[in-house]
Amino acid sequence: MSQMSPTLERLVDQIAKLPGLGKKSALRLAMHILKQSESDARALAEAIVQVKMRLHMCARCGNLTEVELCSICSDAKRDGGLLCIVESPQDILRLEKATAFRGIYHVLGGVLSPLDGVGPEALRMADLWNRTEHEKFREVILGA
Repeated sequence: MSQMSPTLERLVDQIAKLPGLGKKSALRLAMHILKQSESDARALAEAIVQVKMRLHMCARCGNLTEVELCSICSDAKRDGGLLCIVESPQDILRLEKATAFRGIYHVLGGVLSPLDGVGPEALRMADLWNRTEHEKFREVILGA
């Protein structure tokens, strides 16, 4: 990729940082972006900036939201006695799409990995313990 312009190379390098994408896939995506209209390319760039600016963790469960409590935590129809512990907000999306689970969630923000230096303090374990002290759960399950 030595004949690539510095601007294109910078775009390819940034895209290649995304999970599951190598340089070849990043180049294909960069070329697709170049074929788009300027307004479409700006819309993509703006969507990336907006998601970084607006999304944050739900104050209760750790899911992604634009407001204090996510739509699941603020849904009075959810079963607050049923808690599903998951690794990431992506797991919530997958479970909501694939199952009829009607309880609430707790996002740990990763998995324990002592070999990689990831202990309970690096995860949202303290928040989980706090929730179990203040909220009454009749069942707690681990999401897969």
